[in-house]
Amino acid sequence: MLAILDTTHGPPGITPAQWVPSTQVQVERADPGLTKASAWTTTIGISEPINVSYNLKNVPSTEQDALSILTIQDVKGSFLFAHVVVSYVISALIMVSIWWHWKETLRLWQQWFRSPEYMQSFYARTLAVMHVPKKYQSDEGIHAIFASVQVPYPTTSVHIVCQVGRLPELIEYHNTAICKLKHRNRGR
Repeated sequence: MLAILDTTHGPPGITPAQWVPSTQVQVERADPGLTKASAWTTTIGISEPINVSYNLKNVPSTEQDALSILTIQDVKGSFLFAHVVVSYVISALIMVSIWWHWKETLRLWQQWFRSPEYMQSFYARTLAVMHVPKKYQSDEGIHAIFASVQVPYPTTSVHIVCQVGRLPELIEYHNTAICKLKHRNRGR
């Protein structure tokens, strides 16, 4: 059983633009390549010179080759602290990048949900209630439920939908597809 509630109008005296407080936030867009470039520069600029100088000074030339000189393989002692610092710097760059991009994503969400296009769309004014108890499975019953919980917005129309056809199957297909997409993106 599915009930659809249309909340076309907000509280009396409040326009749809006032339902969600509107604030304009200016955020500079971060360059997605900035973190990669910073991490690469930090690694190449600090770690590699330490690896090369330590290996050339402290490792016998018979045990050196072009690749081993560039790695941390033979580096020992206090020189390792530079690698620890570089690891922390790279971790900090990644965390700042994630924070920056999440902040930008949040700003875009807020901009979309406050836009007139979203505010005036039907789906933004519609609420689907599932698993309605048998005694409330009528338009009047659903209206009684919303009247009893004192919804802050007046309910303009309530419709109970009994035969939804393939809707449950399509919802399940949609949820499965989203889960697969999430799992696939985690591997990247």
